[in-house]
Amino acid sequence: MHFKSIEIENYKSFWKNQRIQLEKGFNLFIGANNSGKTTALEALDLNVSTNEPHRSINSLPEFGQTTLGFSKFKAIIATDIQELGKFSGNQLYLPISTGLRFNNEAEQRVYFERLIANPQFDLLIEYGGGNSNLIFRWGDGVSTKATVQSNDAIYAIYTTLNEVNVPIFNGLEMYAVSQSIGGYFQAYIPYIYRFSAQRRPAGTSG
Repeated sequence: MHFKSIEIENYKSFWKNQRIQLEKGFNLFIGANNSGKTTALEALDLNVSTNEPHRSINSLPEFGQTTLGFSKFKAIIATDIQELGKFSGNQLYLPISTGLRFNNEAEQRVYFERLIANPQFDLLIEYGGGNSNLIFRWGDGVSTKATVQSNDAIYAIYTTLNEVNVPIFNGLEMYAVSQSIGGYFQAYIPYIYRFSAQRRPAGTSG
């Protein structure tokens, strides 16, 4: 897995929506103090409860308003079914598009086979302001989108990986999502590592 990009809006030093493109391997943030380096790193933690709106002359509420709005984020992670399975104990729930329904199991299997024909996909995660979206964008252009609220449940194809990491179809089930969208992609979080250098007072070393 690797992050392809992160978008930040109305969070600490980020006011309007800004997108940071990331590449495989080592990415280095360079900038002046208070330019948003640490803020960008915090956004990569995928903490869906993060909400600390930008505060400046630009974001002052209009007369009569009492809020600065909500922080919003959008992350894109490149991954594949086998990798996601490894992170989640070889048991996967692949959400189907909101509103999509099947007439029989045969249609479910056709949909499943189409998804796994190209196991690599982008996982788009949008959260903030009380709304969360989880979007699987597959290599053949197929996208499945699930709109998720806290303690919600979504329809998903339940699959397991066999001993040679081949996805096996097990049927369509309701998947309970806890703590909003984070209940699904939390399998990735332990594998996210970021290094944040700490400032030292002038005249110190070590």
